[in-house]
Amino acid sequence: MIRNDFIMRLIELLGVFLARVFQKIEKGDWDGAAEDIDKTSKESLGIPITIVESNQAENLIALFTSPSGPDYSRILAAAVLLDARGEVVAGAGNEVSGVILWTKAATLYRF
Repeated sequence: MIRNDFIMRLIELLGVFLARVFQKIEKGDWDGAAEDIDKTSKESLGIPITIVESNQAENLIALFTSPSGPDYSRILAAAVLLDARGEVVAGAGNEVSGVILWTKAATLYRF
């Protein structure tokens, strides 16, 4: 029960985060959105978004897996962050990098 409450709270927090980031994207505030993504990455994953971006999805899954099993909440958070970062990168004009980030996010979502 406690684990379910934690996951629901994480989903709620990620929803608030996404709303804030997408408002900045709509205004064309790419730097502000990128800063929010990096801040949230450090808070929720303990690592900067650049580390998340530079790793393959399989490496991220391994990173967020302990001997007791995968930490699905961190994997979900990484997927959401990569998805949002893809929106920022593509919106700022680098669509190829956006697609790469979205592909990593999709792999994590499927896990």
